Amino acid sequence: MSTEGKIYRVAGPVVTAVGVATKMYDVVHVGNEQLMGEVIKIVGDYSIIQVYEDTSGIMPGEPVTTTGRPLAVELGPGLLTSVYDGIQRPLPVLRDKMGDFIYRGVAAPGLDHEKKWEFTPVAKEGDEISAGEVLGTVMEGHMLHKIMCPIGIKKGKIESIKAGSFTGEVILDTFMLAVSLAVAAIPEGLPAIVTIVLSMGVQRMAKSNAIIRHLPAVETLGAATVI
Repeated sequence: MSTEGKIYRVAGPVVTAVGVATKMYDVVHVGNEQLMGEVIKIVGDYSIIQVYEDTSGIMPGEPVTTTGRPLAVELGPGLLTSVYDGIQRPLPVLRDKMGDFIYRGVAAPGLDHEKKWEFTPVAKEGDEISAGEVLGTVMEGHMLHKIMCPIGIKKGKIESIKAGSFTGEVILDTFMLAVSLAVAAIPEGLPAIVTIVLSMGVQRMAKSNAIIRHLPAVETLGAATVI
C-alpha cells in the first residue's frame, strides 16, 4: 500500500478509506478538499477515519492521503496570545483570510513564524552549560518563556550568545525541547498547562461576546463553519 488511497465509505464524520498505508492516530487528508482527519481504527486494508470538518458532499473514490504523523500541537512564542479552533487553526488569521465564514479544508499555521520576539540571554559567554539549562527568556504578554539548552548536549561552554529580535523559526526548536523536558519532569503539569491556555482563549472570546459555559466545548470549534 502507498501513502494515498481512496474513500470507500462515508458515514457522517466517519470515513472509511482503502489502499492507504496508515498507522493508528495518523493525521490524514480526506477528499478533494483535503479535510483533516485522524485514523481511529484499522481493519485489514481499511482505515477508519474521524474527520474534524464537515463531510457533506464528499464521495467514495475521492483521494485520502496520510501524513504519517499523529495529531500534534505546534508550541512556541505566540501560542498564548492567539485564539484557536480544535485543530490549532488561528481564528483571527482565518477571519482575515475569509471573513466571518470559515470554509472547510482551509489550513493555516498555528504560529506566525515570521514574527520576531525579543530574546534576553540569561547565560553568558564562557559559561558551562548542559541539556535542560536555561539559555535565555522570551516574553509573550505577561508570560515568560524559558529557552533551554537542547537535549544531546552533555556539557560545554558557550562561545557566543546575544540579545536581539529573532523569528520563531530561530528559537522554536529549543522552546519545544524546553516544553518536552518540563512535561517529562512533571507530566502531571500538562493538563494544567492545556487548561490554562484554553481558559485564556475563552476569556478573550468572551470580550467579543462569544460566551462558552463549559471549557471542553472549545474542542467542538474544530468543526465550526461559521464564527
